[in-house]
Amino acid sequence: METYVREGTRYYAAAWIENVEGLGSNALHNLTYDQAVAYYNAQRSTRMPVDVDEYPTGSGVRYALIWVDNRDRLGWRLKLGISDGRG
Repeated sequence: METYVREGTRYYAAAWIENVEGLGSNALHNLTYDQAVAYYNAQRSTRMPVDVDEYPTGSGVRYALIWVDNRDRLGWRLKLGISDGRG
């Protein structure tokens, strides 16, 4: 997923692949840091992010994330807010 601004309007673009594994997934965007961390805490035992985008808005930094089921319980860590010193 990618997010960009063109002529003052924010757009989201993504390339989707066939879900042959049948994994559950979801995509969220326009999340504040606190919202992204809260969702991470709620999902980290069963899902993992496969794409994270951080972008500036007039209301502050926002996050867009794509999550998939983590059936194999792969180990992972998410670091948000690195550019603003939070992570």
